[in-house]
Amino acid sequence: MRDKQLCADIGKRIKQRRKELNLSLGYIADKMGVNISTAQRYEAGLIDNSKKIVVDSLAEILHTTPEWLRGETSDLNSDVKDYMELKLIDSFNSVLKSFSNNLTEDASMFSKNMFLLLLNEFAEFNKSFEFALSNYSNNDNSDIAKTIGFSSSNEFNEVMFLRELNSTINTFTELSDILRTYAKNPTIANNRLNALLKQ
Repeated sequence: MRDKQLCADIGKRIKQRRKELNLSLGYIADKMGVNISTAQRYEAGLIDNSKKIVVDSLAEILHTTPEWLRGETSDLNSDVKDYMELKLIDSFNSVLKSFSNNLTEDASMFSKNMFLLLLNEFAEFNKSFEFALSNYSNNDNSDIAKTIGFSSSNEFNEVMFLRELNSTINTFTELSDILRTYAKNPTIANNRLNALLKQ
């Protein structure tokens, strides 16, 4: 027999977390493999949402714990703070699932190495982007700009901002060229990609 109060409490927490992550009931339903009306009834506490399989599934989808959903703890225990982070996780998982078993071993390795290089480059981009924003975005660097010979602080900031991101721009240009090369000569493309990964 279901505990109506527990189901209502779980429902409130489902709704709270869903709204924090800016998720639709359709998203929850899709991830659970149920229709929207069932997800709506779980959230309203109208059907038993306290079953282990249901609460575990909801906790995974909402990036929290079954204990938090049941109200046993106030610790959300999640690194996911908003919808964009959740979209990134979903996209990342989608990419991992997209690696095809129909490719040759060499083609599969090329695809995985391409993804790995993009991930590595993105980590570097984030560091450079953060540095560029904190040092060259709307900062008054007039003294430095004048000393170096720039006509204004704005010109200096623009040049330095792009300079910080130049490595990422160059890597993406190189990747585009590697993809074009792959159509003609996969071995050369693989060698160039592997060389970039070793840097």
